[in-house]
Amino acid sequence: MAPLSVAYISGTTLSQFVGAAFSCRGGRKYIFKVYGFIQNVSEITDDQLSRETRGVVILGAAPMGYSNTYAGMQSIGYLSICRSPSHKLSYGDTQRLQKESEAGCASHDILMHITSEIISDGSTRVFYSVYEMGVQPIAPLQLKVDNLVGTLDGFTMLANAFARNVSLAPRSPANGDAGYINEKVEVQDPGEDELIALAQEKADLTKRILELYRRLLSTGRSEISGM
Repeated sequence: MAPLSVAYISGTTLSQFVGAAFSCRGGRKYIFKVYGFIQNVSEITDDQLSRETRGVVILGAAPMGYSNTYAGMQSIGYLSICRSPSHKLSYGDTQRLQKESEAGCASHDILMHITSEIISDGSTRVFYSVYEMGVQPIAPLQLKVDNLVGTLDGFTMLANAFARNVSLAPRSPANGDAGYINEKVEVQDPGEDELIALAQEKADLTKRILELYRRLLSTGRSEISGM
């Protein structure tokens, strides 16, 4: 089977992943299942020859214990998110790539790696890359992002949902070894009531901001007229 040549992801899906990266805690790695599908991509070159390559389409992610899938979607690998000053694959991520290659599991094809870093001016930088499992040497795939318009809403909503989720806690290792780092994290989907409350809170904050903005405008006009 030919190796993958390109990965596709929508701006909305990417904004959700980046929102999760903004809200993750330092010193922890979050591992999720990635869902999507593999497809053959036809490319027409300059010499009018048609060439077929394999591409992966990333549609979403879910916690490791999640088993429900939608029509047309399948488990295609893993998503790892952590806060780190270096965008490099960890030992655990490298082992995943090698183990899946040895096991020959066709349902796990890619690993998407996302890291976030808070730099000196207080802003956050996010790096992301996609790797194919079972390919040597390990190198990132070409990643194409469609429609980056309006992704800031995804950053805000998902980051708030993850930060307020009290169930976001790592599993304790069975052997009780204090030096053992468990990378799997159970995350429960936020309930409907919680999402409604978050939406109402956002609407209230937006209303207050608009009211303050109007007051500032009216104050500025009063000062100008009094001069």
